[in-house]
Parts: sequence; C-alpha cells; structure tokens
Amino acid sequence: GSLQQAREFRSLARKRTTLPLYLSSMPPNYRITLGDFRSKWEAQKEKQVWLKTFPLALVIPMEIELPALGIAQ
Repeated sequence: GSLQQAREFRSLARKRTTLPLYLSSMPPNYRITLGDFRSKWEAQKEKQVWLKTFPLALVIPMEIELPALGIAQ
C-alpha cells in the first residue's frame, strides 16, 4: 500500500515482535518485511502467527541478513 499504510503496519508489528522489520519500496507500493529466516519452513511458521492481523501476508524468498547461529563455544 501507501507509505503511510506501510508505516502504520510497521508500527503495529513493532509492538508485537522483536524480529527485524524492513520497510521497502516496490513501486507503486511499499511493503514491510518481517524477520530474517534461514528456511521457508521457519518463515511459514511465523506467518501463521501473523495471519489474523495481516491476512494478506506472504512468504517471499529474498536476500537476508543471516541471523547468528546458536552455537555454544
């Protein structure tokens, strides 16, 4: 949607998650991207949590900032 709508959605999402949120332009619209998931399965699982609030949510493959691995040292 519009930049204003995207900012409103981002604000709402920030109150509900600690996952990273990204606002980007996809002319003529704007989009909010949530999280940096290593697998499609992880993204689909998180999507289910958000479907009530954002029923048009999609899982879109894209380049991400890789999250740190939980490796004990």
